[in-house]
Amino acid sequence: MVAIRDVRLQSDHRLCGRISDDTGRPLSGYTVELRQGRRVVARIITDVRGEYEVAEMSGGVYQVIVGGRTIVVRVWATGSAPPESASQLDLTVSRDVVRGQDEVIERFGLDGEGGLDPFELTLLASSVTSLTLSAIMLSKINDIEDNVDQLVITNGSSPPASP
Repeated sequence: MVAIRDVRLQSDHRLCGRISDDTGRPLSGYTVELRQGRRVVARIITDVRGEYEVAEMSGGVYQVIVGGRTIVVRVWATGSAPPESASQLDLTVSRDVVRGQDEVIERFGLDGEGGLDPFELTLLASSVTSLTLSAIMLSKINDIEDNVDQLVITNGSSPPASP
């Protein structure tokens, strides 16, 4: 079951929040991405206090992606928010420790977010296909040249000079 968090916007339609680690230490330089479906609504970087702010937000359901974690958030205008809604979206991100290194792990991906989008996948597939076809064609050309050389030798004449 997916937990949905309710957050109310500030009176000037801003969504504010803070990103911290398991110990409560603010995480600066983290990317906070808000999406509605496949559309990226906002992408912001946390400041030195781990805080972020998105201006001119409207109410609705958003996916918030931070540090590889996705949560679903219902954003409410100030006057229509339920009483239990939070005044800002504070998130805790677990930091993975790999081989004893306590640093943020950068994920692979041409889009900078850890994955290949459809364009990049198409580009990769067409590159692999082109390389494969080139190797096959080169092999066929070599076979034809060998056959021509065999025909010339069989007829008793010398092979033609290469250009």
